[in-house]
Amino acid sequence: MSQSGSAGEAGARIARQRAQVYRFLGSLYLNESDTTLVAAARRAPIRNRLGQLMGNAASEHLMKSHLIGSHVNTLVDRLHEEHSALFGVHSHHPVLLLETAYCRASHLGPQRTEELPHLYREAGFECDHYQVHADHIGVELLFVSHLCNLERRAWRQGLTHVARRWASAQERFVRSHLCSWVEWVRESIDRSDDACWFRVIAAATSTFITADHQRQQTLTHA
Repeated sequence: MSQSGSAGEAGARIARQRAQVYRFLGSLYLNESDTTLVAAARRAPIRNRLGQLMGNAASEHLMKSHLIGSHVNTLVDRLHEEHSALFGVHSHHPVLLLETAYCRASHLGPQRTEELPHLYREAGFECDHYQVHADHIGVELLFVSHLCNLERRAWRQGLTHVARRWASAQERFVRSHLCSWVEWVRESIDRSDDACWFRVIAAATSTFITADHQRQQTLTHA
């Protein structure tokens, strides 16, 4: 196999693993966790990618203590209950998972979120069926997963320049959006008395995004 072919296979494999992690995390925030999602998270690709980018100790704690250590159906039920208590319309002190909420709290203008629908359309990402705002953290995470899948497809087709373009799009989006407010989400969840599972999920999300962005930044600017 040629060197370029090996690089393409490696690029496609890593992009696929990253897409899986971003989809897994995004689905949790959108309350789309089910037995299939949780079972997928227990398999090697997601565990390994979290381990590589978060540090194995953090990944093992998340997976063994919180995802693997419970029966799948029980865990799914608890995730749904806690999601409703934390983020639902009937929550006493709902945690807002919207980037616009972060902008208001940080005295930033709305311009940064106004571009989201255009970015989604430009990349062929459909989010209307999620019935949440375009700046919901779950939607933003799924958008990055979508971009990772576009990168994977380009690697598999041997289109190195296209793959790198999609990788650069991921780096720009995460830097301009998720990187700046994911820690605010984690702190908001951490302050809630209703948080248990999502306290760990939010910490994992923040750590993963920071590490993944640093890796992408190194690769795209190399």
